[in-house]
Amino acid sequence: MAADPLNPAPTDAGAERAPLVSIGLNCYQAERWIGSCLDSLLDQTEADFEIVIADNGSRDRTVEICRAYASRDPRIQVHTSDRNLGLAANLNRVFFLSRGKYFFWASANDLYGPRFIESCIEPLDADPRVVLVGVRPMVFENDITQATPRGTVLAAQFTDQRAHMLDVMSTMIRDAHLFRGIYRRSALAQMMPLPPRFGQDQVTLVRLAALGRLIQLNGPHYFERWAPGASTHTIPMTRRIHHYEPQAGWSCYLFHRIRNVADFWRVGMAQANGAIDSGRLALRLAPVTAPLVYQALRDDLVDLLVIALDFARIPIPRRRKSLAH
Repeated sequence: MAADPLNPAPTDAGAERAPLVSIGLNCYQAERWIGSCLDSLLDQTEADFEIVIADNGSRDRTVEICRAYASRDPRIQVHTSDRNLGLAANLNRVFFLSRGKYFFWASANDLYGPRFIESCIEPLDADPRVVLVGVRPMVFENDITQATPRGTVLAAQFTDQRAHMLDVMSTMIRDAHLFRGIYRRSALAQMMPLPPRFGQDQVTLVRLAALGRLIQLNGPHYFERWAPGASTHTIPMTRRIHHYEPQAGWSCYLFHRIRNVADFWRVGMAQANGAIDSGRLALRLAPVTAPLVYQALRDDLVDLLVIALDFARIPIPRRRKSLAH
C-alpha cells in the first residue's frame, strides 16, 4: 500500500541512534534560496543533527537541488509529494518523520548563523523546564551584512508559569517569530498535529508557555529574509489561501483571529484555580487579547467581502506568485 504523505509512518528509532537535533525543512517552489539555507545549516558548529526535507509538490528545481545535497551528506533525507498538501500538513509531516531529542522548523528562505543550534540547545540542556529557545531575528532583503533586528522582546525574567504565559501571549500576538526556535520534542509533541488555520503559530507558542518556559536569545544567529518572493508579511492574507492551504480553502482563514482568541482564553483560563481566581485571571487576559479582538472585528467585514467575490468568481487583485513555504 502506498504511503500516506499526510500521515507518514513513524520512523523506527531503534534502527539507529537518533540525532540530537532534527531540522524540519518544509519547502515549496524554493529553488531560489534553498541552497543557501542548506549551506548555513550544514555549517553549524553542532553537527549532531538530521535534516528532514519535505517538498510540497514544487514544479521548479527545488527537489533536484535538495537531492544533490542529500547525495553529498547522509544527514539529509528528502521526501516529496505529487501535490501541494498545504503548509500545516507539511509542517506536521517533517515533525513526524524526524527523530531528534530537539526539533525546529527551518525556512528555506532564511539563513542561520553557525552557532544557531549550539546557542539554542544550551538552555534546553541546562533546564528541563525550558521547552523552546528562539532567537530574535535579524531581517535582511538580499545583503545579510545589512540585516537589522526586528520583533518584540520576550521578558528575560521568569517569575511564575502564569505570568510567563501572559507575557508570551501579549508578545506573540504581535510577533510569533519564536515559532522558528528549537523545541524540546516531548513538549512539542503535545501540540501536534497543527491544524490548517492561520495564526496557529501564535496558539502553539501560548500553549507551550502554559506547559514550560520559553526563552528568547539575541545575537546574529537567525537571519529572516524579507524580499519579494520570500516574505509574505506585506501580502494580504486573503491572497495566501490557495497557495498555503489549498486543501482547507477558506475554512483555514474565515474568522481565524476570533478562533485564535478563543484558544488563548481556553488555554489561559485552564490555569485558574476556583471561581475567584478565574475572575482575576479573566481581568488579566482581557487587555492582553483586546488588540487581537479589535483587529478581528475590523477585518472580518473585509474577509467576508473577499470570500463573496471569490465565490461569485468576480476578479480580485492578482495573487503574487513564487511564495515559499
